[in-house]
Amino acid sequence: MFEQRLKNLLTYLGIINLCMIVIVIVLNIVLRFVFNSPLMWSIDMCAIMVVWMTFIVMGVNHRENRHFRIDVVAMLLPRKGQKVLSAIADFLTFCCLLFVLYSTIVSIVVNRSMTLTAIEISVAYAFYLPLLIGVLTYIFYILREFQFARRRDGEPTR
Repeated sequence: MFEQRLKNLLTYLGIINLCMIVIVIVLNIVLRFVFNSPLMWSIDMCAIMVVWMTFIVMGVNHRENRHFRIDVVAMLLPRKGQKVLSAIADFLTFCCLLFVLYSTIVSIVVNRSMTLTAIEISVAYAFYLPLLIGVLTYIFYILREFQFARRRDGEPTR
């Protein structure tokens, strides 16, 4: 239940960001060409929304198996080999995510006082907070997948 609600929330936030990007761009076009008065903050705002839209759905994309990948080698393996390859890929991804998580936390601490030029928003909250959310949900979904795999294979879970 929590997992589905989290997925829905993050997906809706991604959709809202995409809609807001379109609205800001159309508004800027109208203001620029009709009123000759463009929005000075539109580029920064769209950049922030693209980052939020991309990073907050990282974990959801993993859960839904929608990340880009090339399955040529995996398709040549038997079913058990595919499971092992998938587990190895998840483990390596998990290790990378731990490094990214650490780096993101350090970046938030270091850059929290730095603000964007056109909008007085902290760089840490504009660009690193969505990465933190994405990495944490990605780790959550990998751990849940591992837990369900153990249950399916008959191993006891804690």
